[in-house]
Amino acid sequence: MDAYVTNAVMTAGPVKLVVLLLDGAVAAVDRGCRCVESGDAPGARAAFMKAWDIVAELRATLDAERGGPVAGDLYALWSFTLTKLGEAKIDADVAKAREARGVLATVREGFQGILHAGN
Repeated sequence: MDAYVTNAVMTAGPVKLVVLLLDGAVAAVDRGCRCVESGDAPGARAAFMKAWDIVAELRATLDAERGGPVAGDLYALWSFTLTKLGEAKIDADVAKAREARGVLATVREGFQGILHAGN
């Protein structure tokens, strides 16, 4: 990780950190889809797994007490996304990966909106 990325992560607030993680997950899904399309099965599996790991961490860190119904909704979205990423990894299925990407991009837009509203 270069110094710029390290600094961005270390100085980010919680909402910005979620945006950065979602950026990484979306990029990994995109990379996985390109790998499937070019016939690079190991690359696709690794990329989809990276996205899966990010989403699993986002789900694991949800706080149901503080987040209330929003945390429950995010839990359901993350669970759906994990299922689609797992299927994409196993089946080398770009359509399933794109479903997961759609969820990630939509949630990212929401967090980006929160970030901009705070400024």
